[in-house]
Amino acid sequence: MIPPANTSPSPRPTPTPSPTPLPRRTEAIHRLQDIHPDAPPNAIALTIDDGPHPEWTPKMLDLLAEHDVKATFSLIGIQVREFPKPAQRIASAGHPRNAG
Repeated sequence: MIPPANTSPSPRPTPTPSPTPLPRRTEAIHRLQDIHPDAPPNAIALTIDDGPHPEWTPKMLDLLAEHDVKATFSLIGIQVREFPKPAQRIASAGHPRNAG
């Protein structure tokens, strides 16, 4: 004899609580002029956390070159070994970079 199928509804999953938002910082941690005193008063420090990636890094470099902007690239060592050409292009364009 086959036992009857369980027809009771499945329990509903407990909803995950939303994370508490972090307080918003209203002041900069550092002023760019404290690090680079010769920077213009309206300057910003632009950092790009980039692989490098064979598709997106060249697009970013083209955009930066179009506007004559320098940015600091934070690169991942294993990806630099895998995609050396975008990393070489970053260096040849004069962008500072941080290897991680």
